[in-house]
Amino acid sequence: MNKAMIGKETPKHYLDAVNKARDAFASRDPQTIEKLSGAEWNGELSSFIFKSIGQELQVHYPDGNVCFSGEDRIPALFWRISIVNYLGHASGIPLSNEFIPFRSLKSGMMYARNFKGMTEDRLVRKLSRQNFDEIRKAATALEGRVFDTKHFHAEFDVFPQFPMQIVLWPGDDEMEGSATVLFNSRADHYLPTEDSSYLGFVLSDILISQWQEMFNY
Repeated sequence: MNKAMIGKETPKHYLDAVNKARDAFASRDPQTIEKLSGAEWNGELSSFIFKSIGQELQVHYPDGNVCFSGEDRIPALFWRISIVNYLGHASGIPLSNEFIPFRSLKSGMMYARNFKGMTEDRLVRKLSRQNFDEIRKAATALEGRVFDTKHFHAEFDVFPQFPMQIVLWPGDDEMEGSATVLFNSRADHYLPTEDSSYLGFVLSDILISQWQEMFNY
């Protein structure tokens, strides 16, 4: 577990977003959530338990409190909000084999500029001139599936039915690198686009932190 994963108590100005996510979550019965989201329901713990970016998470029902399984520590804020929204919105529709850029999501163009600046441009600044073998090892430590390419390309199970991919091309003194975060084309059936934008930042931040901590940067 790296430092980017660990969160603090919710700031007051995010309480409305948290409460809205919890209301949608609590409006569904546990069996429906389990069926549509792929998250395992544990009746004894009154919680859903599932893997996310290599970590086992526990979401208590119906209050929507999220922690790392078996711990008191909680995930980062945007991760927590997106987790609860995922459980409250998942439709159960089968995923496709197609991955698309953020701007192609429903209303994605509305958030595209911020998404590029906070997520994709940050990946370029932090990683595009680094050792890609190290970045691949960091992705593997997060249980990502690394593709056999000259550039960096990995897929991560962010939620049971919500895979995401990061593609990174190297930069040098003559040409700037580039990065793209990709979503399954059915992502809109599992999360509002605003939450998908949060997850882009969360995933990239966790990957960067994992690389930094593993290789002492």
